[in-house]
Amino acid sequence: MTGQFHDQFNYNGKSMKLVGIDRTGLFNIDDCALVPFSTCKACWRGFLCIYNIKNNLLFLTGLWINLYDPLPIQGQML
Repeated sequence: MTGQFHDQFNYNGKSMKLVGIDRTGLFNIDDCALVPFSTCKACWRGFLCIYNIKNNLLFLTGLWINLYDPLPIQGQML
């Protein structure tokens, strides 16, 4: 079995990997109109999240996602 990329939390200047959670209360790809796909065995979900914790609040600050159909960002295709 291939090890998976893990979501990351940044808190008080430290980076921690999130392992083994049911994702309740976190970013849920099913709530978006995005359909990710896996490009490697180490990322079967097709996306990776980065969270920051500040003032006891959780913020999604990074989303890396593989899409079949690329989306324009600020009106430009990347």
